[in-house]
Amino acid sequence: MAATVAALIVFLLLTAFDVFFLPIEKDEGIYAYAFRLVAEGRLPYRDFTYIESPALPYYYVPLLLGPGISLRSVRVLCALTGLASLLILLRVVARRAGPTATAVAGIVLFSNPYLAEWFSRDVTYPLVTLLLALAMRIETSSRSSAVRLAGQGILLAIVGAVKASMGVVALIWIALLLWMHRRETRALIAGLCAFAGGLAVSVAPFWIADPRAFVFNVIEASLSRGRLFPFMSRSDPLDQWLEFGWGQKVLAARTIILWNLPLVLLALLVLCRAARSRRARQGVFGEGTRAIGTALGAGALFHLLVPSPAYPNYLFMLLPALALPMAAGYASWIAESKGTPGGQAIVVLPIALAALHLLGGVAPDRVGLAIGIWRHGPERELVRLVAGTVPPGGLLLTDYLPVAVQADRRLVPGCEGGRASWVLDLSDDRAAAFRVLNRHSFLAVLREGRADGVVLTQQLFEQSFESERGFLSDAEKALATRYELVREFPASVYFQYGRIRVFRLKSKTAESRSPDGDYVARRSIRGGDEAKVSTIRAARERPADTRRSARSGGREMRRPPEVRGSARSAVFCSPKTIATRDFPSISSRLQRVTEVSIPL
Repeated sequence: MAATVAALIVFLLLTAFDVFFLPIEKDEGIYAYAFRLVAEGRLPYRDFTYIESPALPYYYVPLLLGPGISLRSVRVLCALTGLASLLILLRVVARRAGPTATAVAGIVLFSNPYLAEWFSRDVTYPLVTLLLALAMRIETSSRSSAVRLAGQGILLAIVGAVKASMGVVALIWIALLLWMHRRETRALIAGLCAFAGGLAVSVAPFWIADPRAFVFNVIEASLSRGRLFPFMSRSDPLDQWLEFGWGQKVLAARTIILWNLPLVLLALLVLCRAARSRRARQGVFGEGTRAIGTALGAGALFHLLVPSPAYPNYLFMLLPALALPMAAGYASWIAESKGTPGGQAIVVLPIALAALHLLGGVAPDRVGLAIGIWRHGPERELVRLVAGTVPPGGLLLTDYLPVAVQADRRLVPGCEGGRASWVLDLSDDRAAAFRVLNRHSFLAVLREGRADGVVLTQQLFEQSFESERGFLSDAEKALATRYELVREFPASVYFQYGRIRVFRLKSKTAESRSPDGDYVARRSIRGGDEAKVSTIRAARERPADTRRSARSGGREMRRPPEVRGSARSAVFCSPKTIATRDFPSISSRLQRVTEVSIPL
């Protein structure tokens, strides 16, 4: 039991570190912004794009109305939800299998640093685990079968409404339980009505409000990712196979094993021992063990084999619950091995695996990088810049939604899902109906200056849409027409999505002076240089005839009146030299190029 307490303390420390120091992930901004919209009374799918299941915001929003909805408060609630779910699971195994099984399950669960990380940063996994843990708690209670089926039916319906892919687990779970109690009419009716009623309350209102948008966001967007989103497809077949095909599933299975190594190894030992033993044992979930185990196993296979790509972190919704039958089986092995030569080794094995898992999962370089990002990353300066660029009542266009949440700025309608809401090849009528941006509407936002500020990242925008022929060049021209570059944050280890560029809407005088746009870094959509951009913009804002200045020994010369239609200057800056190409007048039809070196 002391090992379990020690593992719990370590888990709490890891969770606290992850809540406050783990780098912000792009999806956190999508969830937090959606929560704010729901808190204002807006309905997902009907009022804004939301490529997730409908019931998720309605757990977090009521609980966060008091402290406020921010990235940090969402993380704290996620961590508390995950911790509560794990403690309920331990309560279930303690009730059914005793203290030894509880100790084994606690050691395995609380020694997993990856579980602590994902329960701190993702809103879905801890809530799904909590609902499944409550359903198991009801199944193992002493209530009548009708009450147990009704309670589980409601909870499983909410599970499907929180995460659509978990609907497979919910359907198998409740179907097998109903089949098991098929001769009990009262229990059968209670289970069916509770499950149907739960779906009617948690899903039906959103479907009724806008059926087409609901189907697109919840079903079509999940099943047709490669067709709808260009960043989900690769031109090279090998890259496609490794990143979104079966090669990726093999790598995902490897990652799942490494992230849950003690659980996987102990489960294999328990299964091998059970295969040699023919004695029938009652499972940890009582008479519902076979139904629950089948549903959880089918859900694990489904999330590994069906989605493309298969995200290894999805298994954190299922593996904590699967740890319970493993712990019960291993506890019975410990009880039978007492007094035998290998009995002590069997007791020590979970502790040794947990210690090795902690040592392998808590890497000092990752800890140091997380603290470095928290101290020196561009997040604070980016938020301050966006808050100063976009007025409080203005609109922001960005692919990195956490900055909108932190700066407390509104998004342009149609980009509430980040890059996932930019469905370029969608027709105009469908894009308008589903409240997303296609190629035409995205470029229209830029050309018409609907956004007061634009924030684009290298990975989420440039690399994600580089396969869309002509789109980046069109976006470049649209940005040049109405926006100017305020600042570029270069790519560094302190920001995981590459370089960041911040634009603001041009003033009327700037637009009239430069009809083709003052944004001279148009070609930097794929890889610009901030030093060149800053020098060019500085030279345009403070023009001077460097050739005459050099001849006059550094005396300041008055610039002659600007001739309408004259060509522009291009300035290239190095640490020692400023080279100026001067094109005096188009009327002479001669373009003289003069380079003058001036010591700085």
